[in-house]
Amino acid sequence: MLIKTAEHSFLSPLNGSVIDIGCYGWEFTRAAIEHGAERVFAFDLGDCGQPPAGVSFYRMAITGHTEFCSFTAESKRTAWHLGNGPDLVCCATLRKFMGWVGVNAIELLKLDCEGSELEILRDIPEGINQISVEFHLHLWPDDEPLVDAAVRALSNRYRVIQHEK
Repeated sequence: MLIKTAEHSFLSPLNGSVIDIGCYGWEFTRAAIEHGAERVFAFDLGDCGQPPAGVSFYRMAITGHTEFCSFTAESKRTAWHLGNGPDLVCCATLRKFMGWVGVNAIELLKLDCEGSELEILRDIPEGINQISVEFHLHLWPDDEPLVDAAVRALSNRYRVIQHEK
């Protein structure tokens, strides 16, 4: 069954772990739990309030690199960039995070991280069944050819359920 929630879609039932990158508001996370997610790892840099029961919440960034980032509203690419600003945040690649927590299979990966999606998709580890991505072309219209190429590449490994620009 196709589930649509929080500008994302996924196939239900979910029988495994879910990674929710950009979990603000918990709407997607709650839908994943409701549809059978056995374990949810959720990420956001903002104040998301109390996570739903059983959710492992990380105030860190999943990106294309493993180091620290600092927040700046003026950053050209995303709201986060490498640096030594006042609010340092731990960053990790998806592959590195999965190794840290000992997970090698993910039923559903959701990406809604305000511009880091392409960076994350460049190094998708094996063992992911479904991917739901929200690209932000209204913020970075020059990325359209890159997004189209990423969707084509993803289509070779996954069933692309919904692709909106």
